[in-house]
Amino acid sequence: MLCDILVCPKCGQAISKTAGSFVCENKHTYDIASSGYVNFNTKFASSGDSTDMVKARSHFLDGGYYADFSNVLKSIITKLSPRTVVDAGCGEGYYSADIADIPDVTLLGFDLSKYAVNKAAKRTSKHKGNALFAVCSIFDLPIKDNSIDIVMSLFAPLAVDEFTRIIKPGGHIVMGVAGKDHLLGLKKAIYDNVYKNSPEKVIAPDGFFEASREKIKYTVRLKGKEDIKALFAMTPYYWKTSESDAAKLDSIEELETLLDFDIIVFERRA
Repeated sequence: MLCDILVCPKCGQAISKTAGSFVCENKHTYDIASSGYVNFNTKFASSGDSTDMVKARSHFLDGGYYADFSNVLKSIITKLSPRTVVDAGCGEGYYSADIADIPDVTLLGFDLSKYAVNKAAKRTSKHKGNALFAVCSIFDLPIKDNSIDIVMSLFAPLAVDEFTRIIKPGGHIVMGVAGKDHLLGLKKAIYDNVYKNSPEKVIAPDGFFEASREKIKYTVRLKGKEDIKALFAMTPYYWKTSESDAAKLDSIEELETLLDFDIIVFERRA
């Protein structure tokens, strides 16, 4: 099924899988790493999350703090009855792993961080026959036109033109975005003047309409400095916060914070 969806990122020709690589009709070859991921990145500079960022995010997410969000996401996608799902900007594969558990789903995850896709491949190793993770830009996906039922875009840029190209008529974009109260408790622990988020208004891309929107909002209590600092390290605040403000977390053993998400489903017009 994977090779029915994929094309060569260099020449666009059909691709097939051997024991240890993907090979196209023009003999362009992409080796499969021992963990199961493949590097399809041919046009973009290597970037994305570092190994330390991936470790921090994995540590926090494996603590189950975002499990309620992931469960709602899986329920929404299951009801759409997809056969093919792309996780565009998959990170370390926390959400992908849940979606790969849906019966009869083929899942492809793409991210520019080789450390992230390596972790994602390990996380979903039991699904090697129907899940693949690759180093690749979401703005240049090695996927056939009109071949995908669902593209997940969770807290990541929306590559509208590319998503429109690969999604079948009647298919869906499933977006996860942060709400105005997301991580309010974390911000209160760091900053003297706290402002709520100002989320951009998310509207349906051309050729799509909004099919549904669901709010997920709940409070979590983080216990231990490691979990607190892992959460901080996976947020944009990590890069924007002064050393003096960031140091305030050193004295905190527990943190209660709101989590605030919206899951928006756009359907492509037939």
